[in-house]
Formats: sequence, structure tokens, C-alpha cells
Amino acid sequence: MDMVETVLPRATKVRIAGNNRTRPSLVGQLGYIKSGQSLGGWHEVVLEDGEELRVQRNALEVVYDEQGFPITVDVPPEPKSSQTNNYRGTGRDENSRLSHDGSTQEDDVSNIRLRQRKPVKLEKKKRKRPKVAACLSRLNLSSLRRYRKAFNLKVGKDCSKTELLLAVKQHFSENDVDESSTILEFINKICKEEDGVDEISDK
Repeated sequence: MDMVETVLPRATKVRIAGNNRTRPSLVGQLGYIKSGQSLGGWHEVVLEDGEELRVQRNALEVVYDEQGFPITVDVPPEPKSSQTNNYRGTGRDENSRLSHDGSTQEDDVSNIRLRQRKPVKLEKKKRKRPKVAACLSRLNLSSLRRYRKAFNLKVGKDCSKTELLLAVKQHFSENDVDESSTILEFINKICKEEDGVDEISDK
């Protein structure tokens, strides 16, 4: 019989025998020891399907070979960061998610699944658009009228600067335009009105 007080070595093959807290679905499953600690007898076990969970020592059975020696499995070396941070926030911390108080059966720490393997989703970073409202406000009335003509904005020729400015801002917000290319296009359209002026390129 195994000494339940013993901290099992890393890579030891074990079977979940269960205790009064263990869910029936976990009993009989095989895995190996990833790490363990003497305080409370908690061991981090990796099941055969790759799932990791924490189980107390008295709920584990060591699997032996025919000669009576404990079976060990080949596992990759544990990173130093995880060696130093194992079970951080557990033990005496009652506010920890992995506390040992076992307040409910469903959330019992012996059956908590620490890190379920999920595909990593890489979120595309949205390009931050510069704030153009302040820049547009600096345009004079003549420039705003040229902008209206260049992009055929639906606003009267004799409208005020405020009305023109609102129309220009609306053009940016509704059409999802690229500010730099739009400004270059605006400048080029103005330049075309003057003879002997080449177009400006952003390349």
C-alpha cells in the first residue's frame, strides 16, 4: 500500500482511485504526476487526454510494472517559471479560486480542471484611426469649398463654414476612408487645376 503522506515524484504514472470528494467520472482514469507538494498532499495530474487537474494524494494510486516498480512516463522538463509558481495562491488562501475549503461539490478543488486545452485565438489589432476632427477644423472656408467640389459633397455652394465642416466630417465618418490617401487625393485634385504641377504620391 502506498504511503499517502508521500509526495509522488514527477512523471509517476497514477490511477485516480478517488475519495469522498472525487467525481465518479474521474475514478479509474490514468495519468501522470506533473508536480506535487507536501502541504495538503495536492498533486497536479495530467490525464491521458492531456487534461490537467488537481487531486489529493489519498485519491491517487501508483501504477506498478510486473516487477513491482512504479511506472514512470517520459514528460518534457518543467519550465522554471512553473516550478517556482506551482499552486500559487492555494493552500491557506481562502479567497483563492483553488482554495482547499471545498465549499461546494461542483467546485471541489480535487476536481478543478486547471487549464483546458483550447485553441488560441489571435485577435487582429484594429488600426487606430487618427482623430481628424481637430485637423479639419483648422481648414479655412476656401479649402473646405475646394474639398466639397473635389468630393462632390451634397451641400450648397453658399453654405456657411460650419455647414461645410460638418459635411466634410460626415464624409470621413460614413465612407470609412483612409485619411492619408484621401488628403493626397484632395491635394492632387487641387493641383490638377493648376498647370505644370505634378501629382503627389504617397509611395
